[in-house]
Amino acid sequence: MMKTVLTTLVLLNLLNYHGSTNVDCNYGINSFWSVLNKYECKVQNDPNIDSPEKVKIDEVTGNHSAGKTNGDEIYFHAESKVIQYFPQGLNSIFPNLVGVRLYNTSLKGIQKSDLKSYKYLKYLCLNTHDIQVLENDLFDFNPNIEYVLFANCKIVHIGLNVFDNLNKLKALYIGRNPCTGDYFNNNENDVKEIIKKSKIECKDPDFVVLDTVYTEIFNFTKYLNHRNFASFRRSFLTLQLVFNNSEYSNYWPLKEKIQNLGKISIWDYLPDTWFATSPTVKTKIAQLTTPKTIQNSTTSCKKCCQFDDFKSKNQKLYKNLNNSLESFKMSVTESLKKIDEKIDNVLSIVDVKITNLEQLLSTKIEQILKDKFDEVLKSLIH
Repeated sequence: MMKTVLTTLVLLNLLNYHGSTNVDCNYGINSFWSVLNKYECKVQNDPNIDSPEKVKIDEVTGNHSAGKTNGDEIYFHAESKVIQYFPQGLNSIFPNLVGVRLYNTSLKGIQKSDLKSYKYLKYLCLNTHDIQVLENDLFDFNPNIEYVLFANCKIVHIGLNVFDNLNKLKALYIGRNPCTGDYFNNNENDVKEIIKKSKIECKDPDFVVLDTVYTEIFNFTKYLNHRNFASFRRSFLTLQLVFNNSEYSNYWPLKEKIQNLGKISIWDYLPDTWFATSPTVKTKIAQLTTPKTIQNSTTSCKKCCQFDDFKSKNQKLYKNLNNSLESFKMSVTESLKKIDEKIDNVLSIVDVKITNLEQLLSTKIEQILKDKFDEVLKSLIH
């Protein structure tokens, strides 16, 4: 009965990738940036990856250039298509995929798990998107990256160690973002200076607080049980409320993580003893589920007799047994009914308490905001 939160969240992540998407490629040499000039799959159709369920690409069509196969070094290139979530499964189709360029595809965000399977990646271009944050440890699984481009996005926060793992980094373009400015562009020969500036200019305290609180609550789930679940739930509801009213409310990576916290159920943490039956009941249940074979019956059978034979030769014994079983079934049914009533009562109490807590929390937050507003208003007047 008991399940760990790790299992729950892993299953939720697996469920996020249950869909599939097909892509049609136009293969050829890419010359949009002279430094690369590489062989690419340029997406012709619209994959329409508009939900997390569609991120898995399991089929690619199109004719390769002469002498080329899926096993060659390939760049994946999509422009002005609907790819709101980073594609998965490309490495299974192109085992030597070394570059991904998504341009103006309305990508909502990028996180470490999106890049985990792309260990040979050298080039990542995600220009002109709704990306707000580059989180800590983003490139932990991609030490071979040489070129990174996040120009013309909506980045307001860059984690302090985002680029620390990229010892082969040759070029970093993160200009025309709210926290950067054009001077971050075209600094190919001074990557270290760009990273240094980003650590100063792109540190948003609001996101740091949200991310820190999420991490603390997630770490708390490792120790969840039925006794501390209410405390966890209160913390989650507070985080959810603050997040939904923040400028990051549409930032998908953190939004998905918070949603997954909300899916954790108290039923996963109720003790087994709450559902266990007494030894006597367990014995009778075992008897009910054994094969219909009775050994050494009162008829002095030396071998196993089928239940029907036993019934015909031992009518009286069978009748007593049947009556006992019927009586047992009735007692079990009655017990289950009482258990159901108790569970319903407990759930009703829990629902009322949660509702009261939510109302109380909402009232307190409104009062805090009102007091803060009054305080600021008074300071402006005086």
